This record gives sequence, C-alpha cells and structure tokens, in this order.
Amino acid sequence: SHSHSHSHSHSGVLKNTRLMAMASSSSSSTTAAALQVTSLELPPPLTSTTPGTWAYDTMSRRVLENIVQGTVVADNEHLLDNAARGRISLLEAELANAAETKLEHILHHANGENETSSNDEKAWRQLMQPYVERGDTWLSAPWLVTEFYLYRRILHATGYFDAKAPLHLHDPFALQKKKGLAACASAMSSLAPRVNAFAAADFGDDLDAKSDQLRLFVMLSLWGNRMDLSIWPSEGDGAASSARAAKAVEAALAESAS
Repeated sequence: SHSHSHSHSHSGVLKNTRLMAMASSSSSSTTAAALQVTSLELPPPLTSTTPGTWAYDTMSRRVLENIVQGTVVADNEHLLDNAARGRISLLEAELANAAETKLEHILHHANGENETSSNDEKAWRQLMQPYVERGDTWLSAPWLVTEFYLYRRILHATGYFDAKAPLHLHDPFALQKKKGLAACASAMSSLAPRVNAFAAADFGDDLDAKSDQLRLFVMLSLWGNRMDLSIWPSEGDGAASSARAAKAVEAALAESAS
C-alpha cells in the first residue's frame, strides 16, 4: 500500500546534512569556506499505487504499451532472437499484471540464464534486496526504483549483456535517440554557441560572470522534462517536433536572462 512503502528507510530523516559554500577572494589566492549544518526530512518516496496519478499510469500502462511494446519490440523486431522474445514476453506478462507481480532479482529471470558480460549483479542485488524481501510489486515499490529496474530488465531481456545474442551491446533505444537528435538539431544550434563559449571561457575570479552563465544551464535542466516531451518525435511529425524543441529552448534562454 501507499502508506506501507512510506514507513521504510527511504522516508527517514537525513541528519546533519552539510552544505559547503565556497567563496573565492579576488584579492588573493585564498579560498574561504562557510559551513552550514541543517537537518532535512526526506519526503516519502513516490509509489505507483494511486490510480489517476502520473506514476500509476506510467507503471501500470505506459511502460508496457509505449516503452516495451511500442519502442523496444517495434524498433528491434528484426534483430530479436527466440531467447530474447521469450524474455521480453516474461517481462510483458509481469507489467500486464504490475499490481500483483512481485519484484525479483534480475538474474532469477529467463529460466536461470546468466548474462556473460554484466558485472553489476551484486550492485543490483543490494539495491533490490529491501523490495524483494518485502514482497513489493511493480506498483508498491518506489517509482524511481522500478523505473531504473525496468530499463535494466529491458537490457537483460534484449540480450544486451549476452555476447552470443544478436543485440549484444546494442542500445534498444538507439533508433528513438537518433530520431530525437534529428528533431532537435535546429533547436540545439541556438544553444551550442553558448555552451561552447562557456566551455572555452576563462572566468578567473569573476564568479558573478560564471554564475550568470551557469544560470542558463540550470534553467535548461529545470526545463529538461518538458523539453524531452517536446523533442520526442512522432511518425511524420519531424518538422513539428523541431519547432516545439526550438520553442522550448527559446523559452529557457529567455527565462535565464530575466
């Protein structure tokens, strides 16, 4: 349940968070440091158990229909071998019943098949252990955890780590990334000069000038999710996608200058 997931370690209190503010003196090479100590209570993690929320729609529908079936399978259909199709079918079955399907350790899937090139098994086992042990489902575990878990499962399913698989070390999202880059190329052309100038600049001790430039990139990061949706291409919609991306970048540039 929603409250069930709130009662565990991710909703604890982060004590004595140390925030280090560094100030540089223009009259000397010395650096002054100011240390502030505070206590921050972490908000409860987002889960996907509440119908009508973005997280619920994502984990109960979108990841299956749009990501696994609509992108991974559709874009790589000609490369998938029988073993990969079997693993993808298992993943699809889990996602189709996300509310009841309990999370498992990654390498327990696909009839015990092992990945020949992956060295992250221990890390993933440690990460997933609290949720596997608790019997969390795709919906009751923290949304952020299940999202990362999903993409790692997709790589396993397609055979990314299997040296003998047709899709060994092949990015299953390569086609979508290529389309996205093409759609946003014109928008990025307006941003590239600013990025290149910042990278080449020697600000020295002028922290104000550096801060002004950094503001632009902070604003672009805050706009990131909206821009992601704006530049994502759709069939036959390349020009419109490019226009939306350009508009998003222009808005971020304008807001950073205000």
